[in-house]
Amino acid sequence: MKALRKICDDNGIVLIVDEVQSGFGRTGKMFAIEHTGVEPDMMTMAKSMADGMPISAIVGTDKIMDSCGPNSLGGTYTGSPTACAAALAVFEVFETEDILGKSQRLGEKLNQRFSQWQEQFVHVDNVRTLGSMAAFELVESKDTHKPMPELVGAITKLAKAKGLIVLGCGLYGNTLRFLMPVTIEDEVLEEGLAILEQCFAKKRAPDPHSLTLIKPGQAPGFFVSVSHQKLNRPCPGSAYLPSSPYFSYTAFSAPMKLA
Repeated sequence: MKALRKICDDNGIVLIVDEVQSGFGRTGKMFAIEHTGVEPDMMTMAKSMADGMPISAIVGTDKIMDSCGPNSLGGTYTGSPTACAAALAVFEVFETEDILGKSQRLGEKLNQRFSQWQEQFVHVDNVRTLGSMAAFELVESKDTHKPMPELVGAITKLAKAKGLIVLGCGLYGNTLRFLMPVTIEDEVLEEGLAILEQCFAKKRAPDPHSLTLIKPGQAPGFFVSVSHQKLNRPCPGSAYLPSSPYFSYTAFSAPMKLA
């Protein structure tokens, strides 16, 4: 961000920061840009500004804002008394209920749990948190980092069936992101994380480094059983191991010749 600030300064470019989603405590600071030490020329904000009520704001330096002229800024919901009252209430809650501290502590909890998952589950990778804004990616393996958007779809579908809504996103569609309320109760947070952990356990694939693919005729006296978790029925004698994350594999020693 500092390099970007310099580019803007050197070339007379206005640096505008979008804090509509990341603002108002989401990252453990009032605005995410505060983590960088950079001061923007303009900043947009909304959403948590009034706890979801329809209000937004544009903030900028006096040089930028005064250059617009009178009556040049407006919006559909400008000046709604109800939304303005909600925004004032939000500012009061920030001061009295340590919202920034809660966001930081929530981020620490998420980072600890997600880091455990990264060690536990072969497909969970690139865990990242900034305050309570958190995300991680689902990949084929931690060696290739190949995106697995299909697994995101499977996890979100399974989580929904268990009563939890999670959101996939990212350039490759393989990221799960989390934006729960910073005021979430510990027991509700644990309930949601437990559901998600169950989903990963159910969809877990074995570590690819622990498997050796067997081609027909190469391994007499050895056969492989492939079980599809959804159908829950074995297919003994298979010599081909599918690459799908929804299969589990079990190897048995047996006096059996592969065809």
